Amino acid sequence: MADVVGHAKVVWSLRASLGLFSIATVGEFVALSGWYVFYAAHPPIASSFYYAKDPLVTWLRAAPVHHPSSTLALERAGDFLQSAHLLLAIVVLWIGFIVERVVVVYWLDLPKLVFAPGGYLRPRWLVIGGVTVAEILVWLAWIWLAEGGEPAFAAAVLALGIHVMHAYEVAVIKPCSFPAALRDPGVIAITALEAGGGAWALSMATRGRVLYPLATMFGALLMEHLLQVYGLTKGAEHS
Repeated sequence: MADVVGHAKVVWSLRASLGLFSIATVGEFVALSGWYVFYAAHPPIASSFYYAKDPLVTWLRAAPVHHPSSTLALERAGDFLQSAHLLLAIVVLWIGFIVERVVVVYWLDLPKLVFAPGGYLRPRWLVIGGVTVAEILVWLAWIWLAEGGEPAFAAAVLALGIHVMHAYEVAVIKPCSFPAALRDPGVIAITALEAGGGAWALSMATRGRVLYPLATMFGALLMEHLLQVYGLTKGAEHS
């Protein structure tokens, strides 16, 4: 049971930690990949169900040979992806991020009141909710900029925004100062994985790929969370 106020602490074995962070990885992966799909402002992603030479798409297109009834379902899926579902996309993104953060709170036994950067005491739900909303806004800003023809600037905005979010979270968890968290090599590494994985995945998706962007995003998130487990566990051992 988490204390009413105090600091985060790692109380799980490495095996249990990896199990919990596997759930966090799946949650964030579903959030981002589902958002990619349901945002549906990327015609190449939708049209790839018909034209792309992607391994996953090729398998799906071959399936109707053995299951004629799946042809209509595949076409309807493509039609669904051709239209925008912004609200559904944001809901999926929100739910996935909440799953990830609930796992982190449970793993760290995070107290109900936490010290935010600057030494101010804040309710746990307020900190988590605020960071989640801020991260969603960062991803939305990135996709709007990328679709506006500024992919390099969009990637820079994504990296900066995600890094600020990660640094804030680490400053709360460890705890440490916000500037120190910004300079932390581990925080920089997990930012590079998440932001780089997201930008690279979108780049492939808009060229008509499906399987490779999904694999890239999942791999980046998995490595990010493994580094988080290692970093936070190591930090607890030296505290």
